[in-house]
Amino acid sequence: MRLFQEQGYSPTTVDQLAASNAPPGELSPIAAIRMTLRAPDDSAVCTWAGVVVGPALSSFLSVVDSQSRNFIEALNRGFALLEEGLPL
Repeated sequence: MRLFQEQGYSPTTVDQLAASNAPPGELSPIAAIRMTLRAPDDSAVCTWAGVVVGPALSSFLSVVDSQSRNFIEALNRGFALLEEGLPL
């Protein structure tokens, strides 16, 4: 989280995360990222995760309930609703 706070999310590389979270060679870059994201204390990160999981879960459940729906189409529609500001 320190790197994200210092330089922002986009400029931070996987290698930087891995190097900052473990002594060299002890963790793979993916393991280092998982360790970093395990307990986010940034409300923006938690909200972003909810934004991704929400449409995915509702799309999955709608496909399970109705065999005629396509998961990818339902997921794309969920994300489109978010992009539109979630008009209800």
